[in-house]
Order: sequence, then C-alpha cells, then structure tokens
Amino acid sequence: KESWRPQFRVDPKIRKMEFRLFDAPVDAFESAMQIKLVRALLNNALNSDAPLLGTTQEVNHENFFFGN
Repeated sequence: KESWRPQFRVDPKIRKMEFRLFDAPVDAFESAMQIKLVRALLNNALNSDAPLLGTTQEVNHENFFFGN
C-alpha cells in the first residue's frame, strides 16, 4: 500500500489548494492551458449567479452494482 505524500512544503499559515484533473502536462503550453481551464471553471462556479441548466441523471447504487 502506497502512503500519501504531501506535494508541497509550505508554511502552514499559507492556504493552498491542490487537485488533479489531468495527467501531467507534456510541455509549458499544455500546462498553461490546464491552468486557464481550471481558473475558468472555478470562476464560473464561484462567481456566476446564473441558474444551473441541464438534466440530471437518476443514480441508484443498488441498480448500478446489482443490475435491474
């Protein structure tokens, strides 16, 4: 079993967030595009007051694991 290792050694008073959505970028351009995408997603999620749109899907764990 692999143990968890902290990714950043920073002052504990500094708040930092880390999450992984992608594999490691292959170059600086891809890294910049990933950062821009995440910033745009967070900006829209946190600063928008537009209503949520879309359809939701019913999820039933019993049907998922055991079938209908």
